[in-house]
Amino acid sequence: MGGNPAKVIKYRFDEETIKFLQRIKWWHWPETEIMKHKDFMIDPSRKKGDLPGIKVQVNTETAKALNGIRAGGRLFGVLVDSEPYLHGGEPLYRHVMERFLAFAGAGDMLLLAAAPEHKEEGQKVLACISERNISNVRLMHMGNAFNYTFLSCLDYFLAGRQEADAIYVDFAEEAGTGVLMGADQNPFV
Repeated sequence: MGGNPAKVIKYRFDEETIKFLQRIKWWHWPETEIMKHKDFMIDPSRKKGDLPGIKVQVNTETAKALNGIRAGGRLFGVLVDSEPYLHGGEPLYRHVMERFLAFAGAGDMLLLAAAPEHKEEGQKVLACISERNISNVRLMHMGNAFNYTFLSCLDYFLAGRQEADAIYVDFAEEAGTGVLMGADQNPFV
């Protein structure tokens, strides 16, 4: 990049190498894998067949269940966590849920996904859904922090600032899922 305003002068790698690097998502590798493949990291044009890749799969049973909750509208998803995202101290998913309930279109559904480490927060979600008799918000308990099937079934993923959100955003294009900023005042219009 150079100039003011900045513009592309040239790329460090050719288009094929750039696509390859984006496909293997090396930035998610553990440090041991990066060190193991340091020759590749120095010169990625020397592609090797034994490089680790992030393998993503769609679980057809889970996908069928998730697609079964659609009500003719859009399917939105957000991760459940307990870290406050605003000065008021409320977690992002609560903000998203309140905005969704106020502004979602007819037939739209919101899927809140809770990883194992947020099981307790997930219980709070269930209690809220039950107390308020909410029919267009559902909770999904996940076995891992990253669930590609969840992501691939969504029309839109509402991202926050957690590390897990960054991984979902990184895979969203591959999954064909749009990304919205969950902290926006009204991401549902």
